Parts: sequence; C-alpha cells; structure tokens
Amino acid sequence: MVKRFLALQASVLLLLLCMVPAHAAGLGVKLSGAKSVLPGGSLEIAVTINGSGIFSVQGSVLFDSGLLQYTGFSGGRSGWAHDVEASGGKVNILSIDNNLSSPITGYATLLTLKFQLKSTTPAGSALYFSTSGMSASDGMADFSAATVKFQSTVTKPVSGNSSLASLTVGNANLSPAFRPDVLQYKATVPNSCTALELTSSAADSGARVKMNGNKLKIGENQVTLTVTAANGSVTIYTIRVTREASAQQTAAPTSGSKPEPTKQERPATEKESNSFLGTSVHQQTSTVAPSETTAPASAPAHTSVSGNARLKSIVPNQGILSPAFTPKQTEYVLYLPFEVTAISFALEAEDKNASCNDPAELELQPGDNPVSFRITAQDGSVCSYEILVRRMPQYPNGDDSTADSDTTTQPNASFSWLQIAACMLCFLLGGAVVWLLLRRKTGNHPNAK
Repeated sequence: MVKRFLALQASVLLLLLCMVPAHAAGLGVKLSGAKSVLPGGSLEIAVTINGSGIFSVQGSVLFDSGLLQYTGFSGGRSGWAHDVEASGGKVNILSIDNNLSSPITGYATLLTLKFQLKSTTPAGSALYFSTSGMSASDGMADFSAATVKFQSTVTKPVSGNSSLASLTVGNANLSPAFRPDVLQYKATVPNSCTALELTSSAADSGARVKMNGNKLKIGENQVTLTVTAANGSVTIYTIRVTREASAQQTAAPTSGSKPEPTKQERPATEKESNSFLGTSVHQQTSTVAPSETTAPASAPAHTSVSGNARLKSIVPNQGILSPAFTPKQTEYVLYLPFEVTAISFALEAEDKNASCNDPAELELQPGDNPVSFRITAQDGSVCSYEILVRRMPQYPNGDDSTADSDTTTQPNASFSWLQIAACMLCFLLGGAVVWLLLRRKTGNHPNAK
C-alpha cells in the first residue's frame, strides 16, 4: 500500500511540473544609429529586440522634441502589424505578429524610427534617446526590459569649398587674370624659365592644394593645381604654359656663300639652329648653290588637341563600385562596413594628356560621404565623376556603448512561482488526505493491531 501511495505522489508531482508553462529566457532591447549628424540632417534609430518566441512588443522611445521632429518609421518586421504614434517627445510602439507565424528568436530589428533635426538645433548639441516601458510576450507570459539609452551628437558641417582664394605667378602673366571661378589659364615664359613661381592659397583652411607638372619643357606645358576640400570635393585649376625656344644660331657669311636668307627661308634656318643646339626637333637640310633660289621650308604639321576627359578606370582600395565602372557612367555608390574609416582611389584617364587629380586618402564619417573627381581634357573640356561612399552604421552586437545600447533582463516569472507553490500546496494537502484515509481504513481492519 505504501509503495502505491508513493507512486501516486510521484505521478501527481510530474503532472504538476508538466503543467508549468515554459517561458523565454529574457527580453533584450537595443537602440542604435549614427553617432554623429550634421545640422539640419536626419537621423534613424533602429529598435532591435532579442528574445525567444516573441509574438508582440510594446513600449515607448523618448527623445528631445525641442531638437528633433519625428517623421515616421520604416523597415517594420515582415509579417507583423505596427502601430506607431508620436506625441510630444515620445514615440509609442505596438507591434504584433498577427498570424503567429514569424516570432522573434534571437536578435531582430523590429523597426527603424526616423527623425529630422530642427533648423534651430545648433552644432555641438547632444541628442538623447531612451526606452520606456518596453515589454514583450511569447503568448504565455509577459517580459519587461530595463531602460536603455542612446546618444548622438550634432557635428559641425564639413566644408565642401574646393576653390582657390588667390593665385599669383612671379615670373609670368596669367591670361585671363585670376578669379576663383575661372579654371583655365594661359602663360608664356622665356626659354630661360624652367618652372613657374606659383603662390596659391585655398579659400577654406581645411582644403589642401597640390601642384603637378611644374617642370617646363620647350613648347607647350600643362601645370595643374588640385584643390581638395575637407569633404573630399575636388577642383582642378589648369595653366597652359608655353616655354619659348632658344635664340637663333646664325652662321657668319663667308666668301661665295649665299646672302642672308629671306623670310621665306627663315623656318628652315630655325630648324637647323635647333638641331645644332641638340634639341629634339627633326629637320632635313640641303646644300644650295649660290645661283639657286632655296624653296621655303614647309610649316610643321598641326597636331590636334584631344577633348577626351573620361576616365579609363576608378579603383577604390576598399569595396566595389556599384554599378561596375564604365567610362560613360559618372555616378556610383560604394558601400563600406563601419570598421572602414578611410578610403582612397586610383584614377587612370583614357587620354594620357588629360589631367586628373591625385586623390588623397579620405576620412569617412558614418553615413554618406560624397566624393567628386574632375578630369580636364587637353582642350579644356571637363568631366566630373561622383561617388557616394556610404559607411554603414555599427552592428548592434558591437561593444561601443555610444553606438548602441543593450540590456537583457530576465522575465518577470512571479506568476509562475506562485503557480508552482499553489500546486505544491495542493499536492501536500492531497497527500495528507490520502494518508488519513488509508490510516482510517487500516485502523478499522479486523486484523489491525
């Protein structure tokens, strides 16, 4: 009889334990977004949930309505219904998996809240976000999460001014006179001049100026000044410099020699003089009898000036351009992970006579970073290539507390423990009743002692 009673107790206890519902391990909430934003810009805050078998989430996100304006949300979890309303400095969220077919297990972005900085929000302002009353349900129990916070900062705008404030040449005259909005100039220097004495200054203190081609050869030369703004924008100033040939070498007349050459014969004599000085000018000479008349030398062939201002290739040292590069496509997008903080590009022009800037390494801010390259053809034609470098936000699992906030709390399981306590009390009372009944039955038995 005692064995039967113990077996009955074990069975009842097992049944009661099976009746206790199984709950998710906890509820975690994260807020993440860009750590900095420009005045007048926009900011997106992602709300990420971490749990097991979550079918509904509700709560609020608080913000400073004096600095920000809520404009809406995007990226709501697929298969869920989202009811989002803003009132003052609070955004109330209610998201439900109506069909109970897409519960949240692990990390998942619930939705992304969008905010616009007000025009009166100054640079240097701190933007604070925090959660309030965030809770979730797995259909059997409710779980609450502790308050999490996120902070972003309004940064000073990065200047895009890539113009020169001044440009002077100490040993030549520029034509036309310098103006910041004029990019093409001409100058002529004597044979003795091997380089321009250039002095320039950028209009913005954060811009950099780089000079190329200031080693003059006889004939036409192209000197460029590339101005790179703080945000990566580029402007190229070009000076086409003509360096004159050396003075003519005229031989002294001898007996029986030909009289002084006529003007028609002058070009041939200049070629001969250049050959005597060791220049690369090609010539062909002939012996002329005193009684003969020398035919005028033919003028040098005209060389066409190229108008090709296209690039042959753009190769970033990080990532891949989208779409794939073609010379006729001038706008691209380049996506980079948060861990990449700087980028540089290698450029190659289709025409070797075209000038393009030698871009320096660009430091990247989270979000969009515009880059512009200007290519100048030999005839002065200009073609611009634009690349939008988009640095992605930090992944929610990152350790940087300023990039996102993460707090995981254990569920409020007080109801479950009360249920277990009540069941155990019932079990003990039931056991006591059974024990008393068995004792009474044993006491009334004829063979009982």
